[in-house]
Amino acid sequence: MINESQKTGLYVTGLLLAAGVPLLVGRSLIATISGHYHLAVSATPYLVPDYAGWLYLLGPLIVLSSLVLVMAPGLLLTLALKAAGSVAQWVLVGLGVSIVVTSGTAGVMQAIMGRPLSGGGFTVVLLGLTAVSGGFLILRLGRGWQPEWPWRQPFARTTMLSLLLVPTLALIVLVPKFYWENFNGDGAHAFESARLLLRQPFPFWPDSAGAIAGFPGMTSMLFLYPVSWFIRLFGEVEVAARLPFLLFWAGLFAGIVALVDFQRKEKIRPVTQWLIWLGLAVYAATMAFSASYSPYMADIALPATQDTLQVALFLGFVLAFLQQRWLWTLFFVGLTLYCSPNGLLLIGFWIVAVSLTERPVPWRWLLWTGGSAAAFLVAAAMMTPLMSWLGQPVPGGEYDSSGLLRRLTYVTVVDWRRILYLLIPSGIVPGLALLAWRWQDRVARMLTLVTAAYFGFFFIQGSISLHHFSPVMVLPLVVLWRTADRLPAPSKRWLWPVTAAAGVGALFLSLPADFTPHTTARQVGATIEFRVAGYARSRPQVFRGAELLNELFPAGWATAVPTERYGGSPLPWTYYAHQPRADETAMNYLLQSVEDAPPLGMSLAASSGGFSLYVADTSAWERDRRLRPSTGTISAVYRIHKSTLYRGVPVTDGPPIIDVRAALCRLRE
Repeated sequence: MINESQKTGLYVTGLLLAAGVPLLVGRSLIATISGHYHLAVSATPYLVPDYAGWLYLLGPLIVLSSLVLVMAPGLLLTLALKAAGSVAQWVLVGLGVSIVVTSGTAGVMQAIMGRPLSGGGFTVVLLGLTAVSGGFLILRLGRGWQPEWPWRQPFARTTMLSLLLVPTLALIVLVPKFYWENFNGDGAHAFESARLLLRQPFPFWPDSAGAIAGFPGMTSMLFLYPVSWFIRLFGEVEVAARLPFLLFWAGLFAGIVALVDFQRKEKIRPVTQWLIWLGLAVYAATMAFSASYSPYMADIALPATQDTLQVALFLGFVLAFLQQRWLWTLFFVGLTLYCSPNGLLLIGFWIVAVSLTERPVPWRWLLWTGGSAAAFLVAAAMMTPLMSWLGQPVPGGEYDSSGLLRRLTYVTVVDWRRILYLLIPSGIVPGLALLAWRWQDRVARMLTLVTAAYFGFFFIQGSISLHHFSPVMVLPLVVLWRTADRLPAPSKRWLWPVTAAAGVGALFLSLPADFTPHTTARQVGATIEFRVAGYARSRPQVFRGAELLNELFPAGWATAVPTERYGGSPLPWTYYAHQPRADETAMNYLLQSVEDAPPLGMSLAASSGGFSLYVADTSAWERDRRLRPSTGTISAVYRIHKSTLYRGVPVTDGPPIIDVRAALCRLRE
């Protein structure tokens, strides 16, 4: 006989397994939709009635099914481990557990098979892992433990409904951005690095691959594992690298709600939850359209995915710390540090904030947190010699933690415009709530100090990107809604309508003037022929050779780009050179080994590193160099000058920048 709790566990397991049926049946439709990239240049790419069933019904249903199924093992294990106090906490902790368990299981199964685990095979593994996790839950429930099911908490249905509905609506509204817009350099880099996980346990490149080997490192690799899940499920298409944003975005909402609810007698009401979603909608618009190093566009694949996951995991750490759960604190410290180097800043500033606000100071918890962080960083440092000894590619060093301090050697005088990066993406009112110190409780004050310190760290830097400010776009939402009930009565009366109006205004400011999806990289890449074999297996020589493409078109940081020349990263051109193309597309560029015979009728454009690049029609080359993709697809509020984005580019606009190291060297002379 099974008890009532086991029946509930069996029901939940069955429900999560059933949620995977649309994915199991219709998985191939997502790649089919991606193949209709010609719709990106239609008159109304954001509204395509001829494909309404695919784009606005079946496609979103399959994607939602995939989001639930990849979370299912973590959700069930979180219940079994007694870590699901509310729906929000359940989802937040479940996300962290799924990242470890699902990724680990995929890696083990792939090693056993000796080939990439993808397609229906990976779907079956997810279903099997869900069943095993459910079995573990049911086994534990059979021992007399009486759980507090999270969906029985007040307003739980609203939380669950919004977690399913809002990401689905975002996919529907941004169909061209997810499916058809071409990769930029960052997005292609994330995609190619995640694709490595279909053949090896870590997403690291050998040095022979060239510049691409600089990223990721040990402290920037974690987000690539969930990206690889969707590549396994849907194939090597752009949308697979972008869908994880929806998963992480839902986790971010869950983290905010869980922290706002912490130690509150009355759970936050549905209207407040929808206002939190409004703030996150502004954040999503900011990251999806404007957070980019490219002069043309932002790519949801990166940095939006990595930064969103990092903040969600940090909120998981904060919640575990406040609940005084030793192992969960350790768990989320590791996840936060391995997702992005900026995680070290967040955890470090949190330790300082707690020591300044808590009395008595919880030294045991601070030492546990600091010691945990130190242990994970030591482990990360040891990976390079270990991987080298094993003959494996070593972690890249582009974003290593030591680089955080080096950034402070290149500073600016005051650029007050950067305050907008804190205020607008959170919806304006949450940013202003940081000033309400008098009414903030201890948790709000801790997060206010973290936000101020983090913002100040990047505020003074001479070289910054919009995505560096992603944590301060989100943390004020927790501060506002933890402070709301403590405000004077007149302020509380107007808080909801004013927050809603300001959020809508902030959303309007965060949207670009031009929503047209970018397709130029696909157009150019389709005219390139690679006679360097091995792209399908991510061979390093392909990416080393691809660097020669910048002899055709300059890099995105070049002075002439985008006003005088078309330019960018070789990675998107390489990706599109290896995709199916229209029959009428003429090959105009050829990349091959320098040892191969020169092709007839083509002229040598460049030769370096054992590779040669040829052009068939120099007039067509010049036409391509004169391409001028729109730059209006980045919001004017967030546009950052190239000399600020890239250290070393001559400063021609904005506040002067001081190179501290160079100044000290001049003083010593």
